[in-house]
Amino acid sequence: MNLEPQPKPVSGCRAVLPTFELTRYIEERFSARVASIEPMKTKAGGKGFGYGALHRIVLEGTPERALVLHRGGSCGFGHDTLADRASSVLLAYETDNELPAHVRAIDVGAIDREGRLTSLEGTRDFFVLTEYAEGVPYFLELQRASTRERPLLPELDHLDALASYLARIHADRGSSAEAYVRRTRDTFGGSEGIAGLLDSYDGRDLTGFASPSILVDIERRCVGWRARLKACSRRLCRVHGDFHPWNILFDGPALSLVDRSRGEWGEAADDVAALTTNFLYFALLARGRFAGSMRALWTRFFLRYEEATDDADLGLMLPPFFVWRALVLASPVWYPGVPTAVRRTLFRFIDRVLDVDRFDPLAIDSLVDRAAA
Repeated sequence: MNLEPQPKPVSGCRAVLPTFELTRYIEERFSARVASIEPMKTKAGGKGFGYGALHRIVLEGTPERALVLHRGGSCGFGHDTLADRASSVLLAYETDNELPAHVRAIDVGAIDREGRLTSLEGTRDFFVLTEYAEGVPYFLELQRASTRERPLLPELDHLDALASYLARIHADRGSSAEAYVRRTRDTFGGSEGIAGLLDSYDGRDLTGFASPSILVDIERRCVGWRARLKACSRRLCRVHGDFHPWNILFDGPALSLVDRSRGEWGEAADDVAALTTNFLYFALLARGRFAGSMRALWTRFFLRYEEATDDADLGLMLPPFFVWRALVLASPVWYPGVPTAVRRTLFRFIDRVLDVDRFDPLAIDSLVDRAAA
């Protein structure tokens, strides 16, 4: 569903705001007549950039009362999407009144497609209502398959369907270099990204698999990867953003997905790593090594995906996304019951994959086996 207004942007904002609608909102909200509405400058005193647009609204009365409407703009610096702009204004509404001498936030609201303003005063939380999808979560299928030497035919069919699906959505290319840089920045520095995951290890018992110095080293080494990835904006494509087995359902051959995350556009390697790291994970849980049906699914996925996409540069992108997903799977917060030996192998994988210039899925043993050290 597209929540973005259809009219073209005005002053860096995404919704057209008719003066009569602004007048209606103010007069209904404050039971006072509007005397004047004037745009305010956001680029004054040598400033060459500003977020959004401001309108000064004067109400009739004695004394006159003046208000300022702040509108979010789609202008980079984390203000790119509807969700970004909602976060910005809600944060202002929550915090402005807690700071002495700051102008008071009086209301917070939304602008719809027709430019109508609606107050959100009193809002305490948000929700999204979705369809219900029938099906079996894919992680249950992987759990069962991980104990066998070879995948069953339905499991191969599902694997092929996932490779085909990702190839299809990744073929839809975007053109915004800024969107790609933002997505890679969030991958490394976001609260749900690598930095946020590393922070979640602080204060935890890392005995037997990691240490504070190891976490610092991972973060330091990821900085170089960020510089490499953000130069590859030509790869921007449509993504799911959290394509792991808990978000994948199969009802027979029918595929359904839930919990798309972190935006519409990104890097194909994100989805690929989110799925395939779990083949390693479930093999380690079941066998203590990367073998059996999970290894077969791993090899088959990369073969099928490469055949469908001819993405020769995927291996150049994968390492930091494997780091991100392995940090989740090894996390005592996210997966408290994982054996220490599995966490240790995942951290071995993280350490070694960060040194790989081009990831080769057929060379995975050298990245996870203790003997390969």
